[in-house]
Amino acid sequence: MSMSAESANRHMEFLLTLRRRGIGDQAVLRAMDEVPRERTTAVLSALVRLVAEGALDPYVTDVRPFEEAPAAMRAVEGGHALGKVALRV
Repeated sequence: MSMSAESANRHMEFLLTLRRRGIGDQAVLRAMDEVPRERTTAVLSALVRLVAEGALDPYVTDVRPFEEAPAAMRAVEGGHALGKVALRV
């Protein structure tokens, strides 16, 4: 089942509402389990919009050149990354 842009936006807004109301991380994580995880254009567009609006912080702690992708993957897989690791293309 593919998620529409409207549905993706509703799910994202729901999670952000929980966060704004001070709902604890564990409750937000449980709520996230109810959100269908789809890598569709609708979901990714909703995420981009929320990041652009400042409503969602992806917590990027490291940006590396694409050539360092293997080292970046080792850091993530080894549990040494504290946040998201992004590759500059």
